This record gives sequence, structure tokens and C-alpha cells, in this order.
Amino acid sequence: LKVVFCSDMLVRDFDGCQRTIFQIIDRKPVEVDIMYITGENHSLDSSEHVVEIPQVKVPFNTTYKMALPIFKQRKIEEELNAFNPDIVHIANPSTLGQFIQRYANKRGLPVTTIYHTHYPSYVSYYLKHLPFLIQGAKTLITRHLRQFYNNCNVVLVPTNQMKEDLFSYGINASKLRIWERGIDRNVFCTIPQPGDNELDGLLSKSRTNILFASRLVWEKNLKVLAEIYNEAEIRNLPYNFIIAGDGVARHDLEKNMPKATFLGTVGHDMLTSLYRRCDVFVFPSISETYGNVLIEAMACGLPCVVASGGGPLSFVNDGYNGLLVQPENTSDYINAISLLTADNGLRESVIKNGLEFTSTLDWNVLVNRFYSILSQLSIKKQTRLVA
Repeated sequence: LKVVFCSDMLVRDFDGCQRTIFQIIDRKPVEVDIMYITGENHSLDSSEHVVEIPQVKVPFNTTYKMALPIFKQRKIEEELNAFNPDIVHIANPSTLGQFIQRYANKRGLPVTTIYHTHYPSYVSYYLKHLPFLIQGAKTLITRHLRQFYNNCNVVLVPTNQMKEDLFSYGINASKLRIWERGIDRNVFCTIPQPGDNELDGLLSKSRTNILFASRLVWEKNLKVLAEIYNEAEIRNLPYNFIIAGDGVARHDLEKNMPKATFLGTVGHDMLTSLYRRCDVFVFPSISETYGNVLIEAMACGLPCVVASGGGPLSFVNDGYNGLLVQPENTSDYINAISLLTADNGLRESVIKNGLEFTSTLDWNVLVNRFYSILSQLSIKKQTRLVA
């Protein structure tokens, strides 16, 4: 199976999208041959077939870069023709994604994609100082998504909530298939590791250790995270906030949360130790298509307090495997944290059910299903050609 894999960036562990992409890449079956088209590659070795093209920083979030195929259209098409692919997989509906999609559509090649980013939910954050533009921008974005995804053969979405949202944007329901996110259960688990003890100086024995782990960007609803911290300070609550992750919002967040501990980007070993040793995981984001950090925390036995919005609504059941709260209500978060620390029965039940839920999520199973979908589409395409 010859696959063209198109992504503006290929940077391992950069964000949830990239982590998912590299699960697919790392578990590639031997019978699959991939040509990668990307603007930035820091993670594929020289033995891989990679076509790199120029890129620019995204204006609203300079940590991201966007590839510009216009400068290398001829070279890209020559490489594609020489590779003679069976199918195309596009990570993002970007300028590069649209270019590759047009190439595939002209040649009758099947196109698959994964809905990694819930773009309409970001608009309110990026245009918060220009509120009169928000509705118009959302309309333009949903129109673009409708056009792009309706020109794909299969759109893999992580949750029923995202499926419903895309359908509401006018995307053909027959193209939408559920494809969840997985975890490496050898990494994210409750089994203590030697590194867990290294957190003794970081964690408080007398206070509730509250963890937030994600990229530090405003679309993660970080404003509310700071408000939770400040309300806890006003009430003089015994909370110890630990922030794992980095991003453009870190500087301002540190100013707004002066007693919190900011760790920056941490590796999997330290992250899993934090999950195992902290008391509560707080996640105020409502812009998630899924919420990988939530299932990681659950798999490590850490109970979660989660904003009621976005992808997590499809798998976090309030009072069962987590606690759902009103996204902007800081008192709601604090009440939920208090419940999990005061009611040991509830806490143990939430942990047990979270472990049970995540035991069904396995990257090997999901990636095998991904390549099976690609193979089936390729066979259908070849059958049509023979007919």
C-alpha cells in the first residue's frame, strides 16, 4: 500500500495532533510504503521518503508553522507522480492540505483525514479583542471545513460530539467515522516507577496537589485556570497548583498564578509520575476534539475535573469516571475538587471507573484499524479502475 502522508508539521510530541500522527507513523505495517509531504520535519530519520517545502509562522499563534506549496508545486507533483500513490492521507485542511487534496481528486485517488483540531472553537480566543468579527470568522471557517471535508472519502473523528458538530456544519454524515484516541498502557499506568519518588520536593504533603498538563495557549481556556487559582487564594484553600507544559501564554499565566509551580515541557516519565502522585487533574478547555491528557490521567489513577464542553463530553460521564463542571464557573471547579478530596468513596469510584474505561483504549488496535481503512479504500479504487 503506497500512502502519501501530508502534514504541515512533523514534530514529535509537539501537541496532541502530532502525538497522534506519530502513533500512526511508529506503528506503520511493513507492507505500507509512505511518502511524507511536510513543511517542518524534526522527527523522521533520513531513510524516510520526505518532501519538505517552505513554511511561515501562523499569525495568531507563532508556535505553529504553515507550509506553502505554491513555491514548490512542480517539484511536489513530480514527486507524487514518481511515487504513484494508492491513497492520500491529509492531517490538516491547510493550504498544503488543499493542494494535495486537489491533486488526489483530479487523479481519482481516495483521500482520508483525521479531525485533530476543533477550529471554530478557537475563534473566540484569537479574536477576543475584535468581537464584532467572531461570527463572520466562524461562518468562513465552517464553510471552508464543509468544502474540504466533503471532498474527502473518509473523515475520522474522535468522538460522537465532534461527529455531531461536523454534521451541523454541513459535512456529509456518510463520510464521518469514529476513530478514538489511544494510550500506551505500558507508559500510562498505575504501576509505581522509581521516578515517582523524585517528585517529593515538588508535591505538598499537607495541601491538595492540583495538576494541569497541556500546551499553554489561551484556547485551552487558561483564563479560567487562573481564576480557579485566584479564587482558591481568596478563600485560603490548601491547594498546590502544578502546571506542566509550555506555550505563548506561559509568561502571563505565571504572573496571574505566582505561587503555582510551572514545570515547562516535561517528558513522559515525569508526566506519568505527576499523574500518579497528584490528587486532582483540572482541565478547563472546551476546544478539544478529544482530550488525550484526560485519558492519560485516568489510566494513571488520577481523578479529573473537566469543563463540560467539546470532545470530552463523549467519554467523561459526570460522577462516574470524572466530574463535569460549568466551563466558566470557578466555584463549580472548586466544589468538584473539594468533593474528590473529601468523599473518599466517590474518589475511589471515579478512579476505578476511569481505569476501566481506559483499559479499552489501545493504540495498536486503533492504528491497525486506521491502516485497514486505507487498505479498503485503495482496494475499492482499484476495483473501480478494473471495472
